Amino acid sequence: MYKVYIDKGAINLDRRWKKIAAKDSEIIIFEDYSDLILKLSLNEKNIIFLSDFKSENDCYEKIRILRGKFPLSVVNIVTNAKYKTGELKRVGLNELVNPSKIKRAMIVLQQSFDIADSYYNQNYVHVDDSDITIDKKNINIVSVIGASGGIGKTTIATNLAASYAEFGLKVCLVDFSLQFGDVGLFTNIKPKFTVYDLAVNNLEANPNLNLFIEHVNSNFFVLPAPVLPEQADYINRTMATRMIKVLSMAFDVIIFDTPAVINDLVLELYKLSQQLILVTTKDLNSLKNTKLQLDILTKLKLNEKVKLVINKHDDPRHDVDNNVVRKMFGLNNVALIPFDEIVVENSIKKGEPFIYSYPSEEVADSIRSLMSNVRYNCIVGEYKVEQK
Repeated sequence: MYKVYIDKGAINLDRRWKKIAAKDSEIIIFEDYSDLILKLSLNEKNIIFLSDFKSENDCYEKIRILRGKFPLSVVNIVTNAKYKTGELKRVGLNELVNPSKIKRAMIVLQQSFDIADSYYNQNYVHVDDSDITIDKKNINIVSVIGASGGIGKTTIATNLAASYAEFGLKVCLVDFSLQFGDVGLFTNIKPKFTVYDLAVNNLEANPNLNLFIEHVNSNFFVLPAPVLPEQADYINRTMATRMIKVLSMAFDVIIFDTPAVINDLVLELYKLSQQLILVTTKDLNSLKNTKLQLDILTKLKLNEKVKLVINKHDDPRHDVDNNVVRKMFGLNNVALIPFDEIVVENSIKKGEPFIYSYPSEEVADSIRSLMSNVRYNCIVGEYKVEQK
């Protein structure tokens, strides 16, 4: 089904035009650009004939926004003006149409149907509504979790994703701290689309990576938290499951940065994950909360998925032996991430994972070791563990 959006007064809709447009399509007349934005659907085959612009720069900007927000849209401009077609096509224009040349407009419309099909077929893979079971054989789903704020979950999740990408795997880092997530800040990404858009607005399809999900490099993609905190309330467990299935079709690895709170939605994510990276520091409050969280996971029979990460393990402010922490939680598989305040703070300021900006530092090597352990589910001996 195509939706043909026509600027009011832009084209004379004679019988020939209506006959072509009526085939498997719906004609929608819009009053102005704002009205068009309200009417457009994210995952529909949209064919647009726009004439509401004040200048060539205004035209350029409106095409750029339309193609950015609605990547399946075929945008045509209706005008008598002599605009620089090449510049406009660089931001997504399909064709520039003279309003007096109705035959040419009909040809452009017919071509737009084919282009819309091409966009849709290349960028979307339908998900079967009757079955949202996730095949975990070819996908690694990892949740980075923690019972307290400020313990380095986002830092570890971001750099773990970067390490996977460095290894040559296609990875998506999903910010599931839905109300106050910082993944966009840590990767220097200003989101165009977010978890909300994929979970709520686009459940029927799997978006092309380059159009829907922001990328740090050719293997590292990011799906940020919703722009508005209140949007988190609209995401439920079924939506989250479907979103993960959609992502699993496109990536080798999905890493979730999760909030400290455990609610039904977060619990569903824990169940869907193959491994839970439980982050703590040796701050007494963090240790207490981590023990409580691990007790909850044990009651839910999820503790076998847990790998403990002691972040800033050599922080001189907290003189607790690493093996004491390990025994406290009853976990042998423990990763130690060193304290390197300068490297971590500089990487956050740059919006670049320290795996890339400080690749030779010990903290970067420790994340690579963590990645190897998570990927291959290694025994303790292959993991950096301090023992007596």
